[in-house]
Amino acid sequence: MQVITKRRTIRSFVSKPIEEKALRKCLEAGHWAPSACNRQLWEFVVVDDPQIIRKLESITQQPTPHAIYIAIFYDLTKELPGSRLGGVQSAAIAAQNLMLVAHSLGYGTKMIAGLNSPESIGRLLKAPKGVEVISLIAFGHPAQIPSPPSRGPLHEIVHRNRFHIDKMRYPNHLDAYLWDEDEVVRLQSGVVRHGGHIGFFRSSVEEDLLHESLAPIRLESQWRALFLFPHSARYINPLEERFPQTKMELLCQSEDNGYYISSELKHSLPIHVGGFTQSGLTASSYDALLLLDSGIHLPRLDKTLAEIYRLLKAEGVLYISMPSSKSPLLLKLWRERLAVSLTRTPYWRVGPIHPLNPKEMSKMLAEAGFKIGEKYFVSVERDEPQTIMGKLKLAVIKLLRRMNPAYHDLMLFKAFKAK
Repeated sequence: MQVITKRRTIRSFVSKPIEEKALRKCLEAGHWAPSACNRQLWEFVVVDDPQIIRKLESITQQPTPHAIYIAIFYDLTKELPGSRLGGVQSAAIAAQNLMLVAHSLGYGTKMIAGLNSPESIGRLLKAPKGVEVISLIAFGHPAQIPSPPSRGPLHEIVHRNRFHIDKMRYPNHLDAYLWDEDEVVRLQSGVVRHGGHIGFFRSSVEEDLLHESLAPIRLESQWRALFLFPHSARYINPLEERFPQTKMELLCQSEDNGYYISSELKHSLPIHVGGFTQSGLTASSYDALLLLDSGIHLPRLDKTLAEIYRLLKAEGVLYISMPSSKSPLLLKLWRERLAVSLTRTPYWRVGPIHPLNPKEMSKMLAEAGFKIGEKYFVSVERDEPQTIMGKLKLAVIKLLRRMNPAYHDLMLFKAFKAK
């Protein structure tokens, strides 16, 4: 069991020659995997040419310095009618065999699953017609072996004769208030391991909006500031550049999220893992806390605000931002997601959400013991429509925003811990 439980996905390798004998053993292990009807429909391509590796990594968008690659292909020309799934399963077992033996020999591997352009990889590696890439494995000497992520209790996923649960583990609804904290953390961990993060902002236009929303934030030198539950470093890197003397730290809900964030940071920052309950942060120890965008995904924002109040020093400042409840961007997203069952749409790209309007936000902050200093509202600048209906719609949106700030795309509140 140890070779299974101690094998880890390696994302950082060191420059060191790979022994041909060890590589051959790993390939033999893959070749000895069981296969449907013993068809052995796999083909292995070892990629160690630096020029081809660079092109391969430009396709996968997952560069892995100091590693070579093993591409496992599946030969469709030899498959039996209706047996494709069996062949894919066989290739997956071959990949597992290869990775386990690599670990036993002191090597590290990273399987790049969900290839975004298998056809491009096939063309690059000159694959004949009818041969399709199934998986791509980075192979080399590990720089470090990370600690294993936790596994849930076995009894939760083992069933006898029939399922003992009547619904699966994620609520089939966008509303974050119908989730609990563990469900959100599990979703976030799965998204991170898929290579992304949950968050509201996606397009380049929305990125501009996000950076505009950071403009009012002010952090003093020598302050101790804590970013709460960031889903990416897109909020952190710009502020760290603006306020290099501020002592910045991060609080993440899971190790997976912390690992992902650390890979995006321009500079190493202290990262606390486990949320409020497991990280053991000291009360009244921070000058500023920042909950930027991620508050929209929390099932209990009131509980979070109580913890923020506990961690802030007297007169400490809180910056909290989220899309407003009547944001046209958010309403469009909500309609699209609710139109389709969440089990059949990539809702995880946004995650569960529970937006507030400015009045609700003000009330919640006051009830948690904060006094509001300033409020900021920003929106996506849309191109002037060409149609009469489009122009009318834009004019209505602009009028609504003048009448009610809840129609802005994003709101940022600056609040202080009341004495």
